[in-house]
Order: sequence, then structure tokens, then C-alpha cells
Amino acid sequence: MPPIVELKNISFAYNGTSVLSNIDFTVQTNDFLALIGPNGGGKTTLIKLILGLLKPSEGTIRIFGQPPEKCRSRIGYLPQASTIDKYFPIHVHDVVLQGCYHGLFRRYSNADKKAVETALKSVDLWNIKDRQIGELSGGQQQRVFLARALARNPDLLLLDEPTASIDPDVKTSFYDLLPNLRKRMAVVLVTHDIGVVASYVEDIACLDHTLHYHGAAEGGLKKLEDIYQCPIELVAHGLPHRVLGEHDHSHE
Repeated sequence: MPPIVELKNISFAYNGTSVLSNIDFTVQTNDFLALIGPNGGGKTTLIKLILGLLKPSEGTIRIFGQPPEKCRSRIGYLPQASTIDKYFPIHVHDVVLQGCYHGLFRRYSNADKKAVETALKSVDLWNIKDRQIGELSGGQQQRVFLARALARNPDLLLLDEPTASIDPDVKTSFYDLLPNLRKRMAVVLVTHDIGVVASYVEDIACLDHTLHYHGAAEGGLKKLEDIYQCPIELVAHGLPHRVLGEHDHSHE
């Protein structure tokens, strides 16, 4: 079966400064993959390329065999942080319904409303569908935004550090939702939480401007420590790279 995400020889630069170089990257149906690497290593840029929000300087991207901009309806996306005015009068149900938006002058259908119900039940929030979003805790809000990403019933779910702004004790309940979701879709998770990599995902990719590792999570973390010559927790947060400079790519 062909990959649902395929990047070939991708390079990308901001204002002449290289961010990604010679990336070959694939995601298969029902993959559960964590994307780790130092801050500034290009992880969010890679996600935006998959979404078609950015264009590569070189190389080709195919999502479900097509250019990314033609496949956005099949992708759910949860960015690093979603800002909500706590006084804005919008209910949980209506926030999630935005995930079914079809454009101006097109009404939401009964199927859309059913999709909202299914999405909210999948994140255990159907019972608070009539509450205002600003009344919820940070963890609850993030689950609402996850439900919004799920409302279109995507085949690919992209999560860009989804727990970065919530309390540590809430992270586990959020991540516990993901194994059931990946039965229905491929999941790509950008994270600094190494516990997630060890406990939940099946595959990992390590990105620091180039792709240093892409393979099974089992045994992969030890290999990354060997490549970077430092503890994997530091690889994820980027601390040693401000001290040690360039990596020795001969390990690849």
C-alpha cells in the first residue's frame, strides 16, 4: 500500500536561511509516529509543509498521492496553542462544529452535527457540550480543540506539541485518548515528552534540520542517544546543541 504522506528530497529555507535539508519522510496508514528533536530543528515547519501551508524550496510532497492543498479535508490538525477569549460567548458544541466548516453560505448538515457528537464523545466531553469554552480548564479546552480536529473524520491527524500549555498531571489523560484514535487514522505527534514516545507511539523520527532517525520506537531512543552522544531528554529539548555545535552525520 502506498504511503499516505510522502516527502522526497525536501528542503526549505526562511529568507535564505536553511531550515530543512534533504528530507525523505513517509507515513503509512494507521502509523502512530512521534516527531522529536531540538527546538528550532524544523518540526513545526515539516508539519506546515504536510498541510500545504508552506511550499518547499526543493523536492516533492504527496499526501494521499496528491499535492497537500488538495487534501486538507482529510487532515485533522491541532497546533501548539489555541487562543480563546474566555469572555467570548461560544459553546463547546459550536467550537467543535467549526471543524466541519464548508465555506460561506453553506449550512451545517445533520451529518455534521452527528460528527460533532461522535468527536466530543471520543474525548469524553459530550456531557459539557453546552458550556462556554472560556469556562473550561486548559486541559479540557485542548480536548475540545482535538474534537474539532476530529469532527471532519480525518485519515491523518497532526498534533503539534498538544500538551505544551497544560498541566503535567493532565497530560496523561490527553495522551490516553490517542491509542483509540490511531485505529481510525494515522497520527503524527510532535512532542518533547519522552515518556509519550516510550509509552504510546510505535515509530519515531528525529529531526534537526536533517532527518537523523526514522524507525521503530523500540530501540530507537538508544540509537538516538548514540547518534547525539547525549541523553535523549536533552536531544528533545535542544540543550546540548547550543553547546556542541554540528552533529557528526557519519552516524546516519
